[in-house]
Amino acid sequence: MPNILLKAAGSGAEIANCTIEPLELVASLRRAAVAAGHGGPPELRCGLRLMSGARVLRDSETLEASGLGGGGEVEVVRIPALEFWRESKIVWSTIQVPVGGALCEGAVVHQVGRDRLLAFPTRPAFRSYNGDLDESAFRDNINKYEVKRFEPSDIWLIGANEPFALEGSVQAGSGYVSARQVPLPVPDGQAIHAFRFHNQLATVLLAPGLAGEAMEGMKDGVLQEFRLCGVDADDLRTAHFQPEGPPTPFKFKFPSVTDGMDHRREGYVPALRNFDWQEGDHTGEKKFSRPPYVEVPGKDRCGQLVARLCATQDEDLDRFDGEVFNFEVCELQDGGEFKQLATWRAKGFINNRCQSLGDQLMLFAGLHSGEDAFYENMQLMDWQTQDVLREIPLKFEPPYIECEWPRGILSGSTQTFFTCGNAGDYTETFFHFGTPEI
Repeated sequence: MPNILLKAAGSGAEIANCTIEPLELVASLRRAAVAAGHGGPPELRCGLRLMSGARVLRDSETLEASGLGGGGEVEVVRIPALEFWRESKIVWSTIQVPVGGALCEGAVVHQVGRDRLLAFPTRPAFRSYNGDLDESAFRDNINKYEVKRFEPSDIWLIGANEPFALEGSVQAGSGYVSARQVPLPVPDGQAIHAFRFHNQLATVLLAPGLAGEAMEGMKDGVLQEFRLCGVDADDLRTAHFQPEGPPTPFKFKFPSVTDGMDHRREGYVPALRNFDWQEGDHTGEKKFSRPPYVEVPGKDRCGQLVARLCATQDEDLDRFDGEVFNFEVCELQDGGEFKQLATWRAKGFINNRCQSLGDQLMLFAGLHSGEDAFYENMQLMDWQTQDVLREIPLKFEPPYIECEWPRGILSGSTQTFFTCGNAGDYTETFFHFGTPEI
């Protein structure tokens, strides 16, 4: 088998020494460079270009077709975030995953590993609306509904650039878009009553009974942490949760998920929102308030740069009927202050703006924008000059991105853009990926 030495362009420092079959794809060298830590910190979202002499190697070619069948040296060049989007063909792929959530919320999505996402239901219990239910069904001020619950098997790992095909995988350039369940090893007789995920660690409130059912008094449960392991391995099937540390006894009490006609203002949803992982439910001590608006994570940060609406909008913008607004890119300073680097009047609807930010480029919503979504195209902009370099068609159906959908550039070396939205009944989620052809 050929021996390939990966070296950092410029310095010549050795990154990795690989022994790979001649018919393996060049993409395997990319994965080896990233596994060796050459991709840089995830928040910078650098891309990697592979060079053999003056030749750019394509991920979809074999080593043999690339002239490396007998071994050789490959230089690895770091490419700033979004630079692959300047001229590359963008390959769009979509996979449908059976994970959902509450109305207008859908699944919760976190970036994990390289070019991978973890998705799970919004809450342990939620109302699922269906006007076709019989008259004995629950009903509130929206419609008739049934209660859905977060089962231990409802956690899914989605990979945008996998080397191996699984059942249901979608071919995507040099790899596959794949999805598989990563169930929590919850003991029999225990249900999920609260769930959070941070830094590859799931913290779960477990207790007997059904999540969201009526409770007469304090309930005895346990807090158990589960570590997501193997998420950076090449094979998506190696990822799994394993318990970390012993369970901790925990008492709690939640209202029933069926309490109240307006679930946003009373009962179960505010209780989950105000839940204190140290001390339990504080529902009785806090009045309802809408959660503060938070930018969709992953779409507006790259290192120390932030893309955002300007704090003030010009009074004369009203005459443009909401089709332009003041926008800026700032650098985050020590102490939390912002230093403005660029500002301009952006075109489109004020609710649709930055989709992902690099140190020179950004993906911005297209001009065909409305209050709830933008349609047909994204714009690749040089935010330092505000020049629109190209329009990126949304080649998935239907071709739009709603304001609240998660989106951004995946952590990894392929500079893959992702977004995801719900199917009509909120029981499934469509994950869309746009990857520059490398």
